Order: sequence, then C-alpha cells, then structure tokens
Amino acid sequence: MSPFLSLTIQNFIDSCLESYYAKHKEAVLVIGTVYRNERRVYGIGDLSPYPTSEYSRLIYEIGSITKLFTVSLLAQLHYDGFLTIDESLGQYVPLLPPDSPVTFKHLATHTSGLPSRSLLRETRNLFDTRNSRDPYSAFSLSEAAFYLRKISAKEAGIKYQYSNAGMGLLGHVLATELQTTYELAVQDGITIPLQMQDTAIHLSSEARERLVPGYTGRRRAAELVLQDFPGTGAFRSSISDLLTFLSVHMGLHPDKEMTSIYSITQQLHFQKNDTFGVGLGWFHQLKDNLIWHNGGTHGYMSFMGFLPEQEIGVVVLSNKRTSSFAMNPTHIGMELLRRVK
Repeated sequence: MSPFLSLTIQNFIDSCLESYYAKHKEAVLVIGTVYRNERRVYGIGDLSPYPTSEYSRLIYEIGSITKLFTVSLLAQLHYDGFLTIDESLGQYVPLLPPDSPVTFKHLATHTSGLPSRSLLRETRNLFDTRNSRDPYSAFSLSEAAFYLRKISAKEAGIKYQYSNAGMGLLGHVLATELQTTYELAVQDGITIPLQMQDTAIHLSSEARERLVPGYTGRRRAAELVLQDFPGTGAFRSSISDLLTFLSVHMGLHPDKEMTSIYSITQQLHFQKNDTFGVGLGWFHQLKDNLIWHNGGTHGYMSFMGFLPEQEIGVVVLSNKRTSSFAMNPTHIGMELLRRVK
C-alpha cells in the first residue's frame, strides 16, 4: 500500500473511531481492511470485559452478511453440479409446482416476487397465534412457499424486492438437499476449509466470552434467535474471520479454487436501474463499481464491501444499532471505499 493511500485510510478511520465513540460510549467499533495480501484492524471501545486484548478476536452478530454465506454455499453446489442457479425451485420444494418459474437465482437476487414485508400478511399475523415467525420476516417457511405458488413466469425475475424470507428459504432448501442443518452446511463447506473458527450460529463457551453484547440506544439488546430462516441473518463472527471470507470473494486468498467458485456471486445478475444492481447476494453500486452488503440485528450493525479494481475491501462491525445513517457501519464503510477510489 502506498504511503499516501495508507495515510488517507489511517486518518479517515481515526476520525471515524473517535467520532463514533464520542457519541456511543457503550459501543465497541471495529474496522478491518484488506489490500492485496495486507490486512489491518482498527478498533475503539473497552476491551477489559473480554479475555482478549485484540479487537480482531471480538465476536459480533453479523445479521444479513449471513446472506453472503448462503449464496456462497449456493455457488459451491452450482460449481459441483449438485444443482444449477437457474433450476426451478419446484424440483426441490414439494409445496411448489414442479415447473415453478421461481429459481435459485431469483431467491439469491431478491427477484422471486417474495417481499420482505407484506402489509396484508403482517395484519393477518396479528391475529395468528399458532405460527411462530422469525424476527424481520412476515412469513414462516410454509407461508413463503405458498406465497411463491402464486408467482407467474411473467412475474419471476422482473422486480427487485429485498426479502429476508426469500434468502432464508434458499438457505433452508440448500441445507435440506445436503441432509444437514444450515449451520453445519456452511461450516463444512466454508468456515472449516477457510479456518474461520469464530464463525458460527451456536458459539462455544470460550467464544461466547468474546461475544460483545449488543445495544439499542443505551439498553442491552436481546440476542437474535432465528428458527426458520437462519440463512438470512443468524451467524456470529469476528472481523478476522470476515476479512478471510472477504479476501476469498475478492480473489486475494491463496485458495484459488474457492475464489473461482465464489466469482459467480459477484457477477451482475440483475440491474434495477443505472446506479444499483444485484449479484448473488451482493449489491452493486454501479457508478462507483463498489460491491457490498450490510446487516443489522436487535443490537448490532455490520458492513462488508470492496472495490474490485483497486483490490481493497473493508469490514465494519458495531455492537450498537442506531436509526441514524450518519456514522453507522454502512456509512463508514462506503465513505472509506469512496475516498480510496
């Protein structure tokens, strides 16, 4: 990294850390960068409650960055010939007709027709005490499948609608086909080969001691529990592990076969307009050639993004959920990459 680029990044991150901590004293903010084969981790916040002196080993809920693990698993099964991304879900989901126009790619690009929110569904849910539903989703697994039964060939793949249920259904189907749980499928296919020991849904007792508690405002937030849709946001991880995961997607990891497998996820599979498009899971900021995703749970916020041409990426993790866009992890990550560009 050139001295000028290094100084630009250092000055911006120092300013972000200080400004963020000045407003959120209970927070522990961690920022990680990867540039070619060089990694750096920056952090601010009290480390005394944890059995580590390194910000890189703290563990956070990563929310919807979990979706990138789901689409990575899809990419592996596609590469292995276990399935193809353009196959009909009807061949895998008994509740759908065998010739359903909805495909794996539609779920992975949020173009299946299944919405993230449905006013009608949420109203019905108020009076339905029999079905349990995950936070951030108006649908259960069976309800999501029944909704997709109504999608016609003219509707599938036409409109972008961000859908937690859609991505969660994708994770469920992949794990079912592998005859295992979603967590074990991701661990067997991704985290164990990449030696990402801190990435899991159910943490070991040692790892839980490094889990930073989440906050909403100044109140401790409940930990996120997802039953039907773990593939949409259930994973916990450290910034060290996530920098490893990001480096594979950027093509910077020594495992070149895995980087080749994952390359399909960053291809532009759906373009909403001149500025925004979607890969498999990944978002494309087209004018900046910036590829990214973010996440949020009850008490955490996260960001992961990179500039493929400049070979630089960033991960930002916070244990504080805020409603303000200013100085949250997405704002910090986006602004850092734009300054680098």
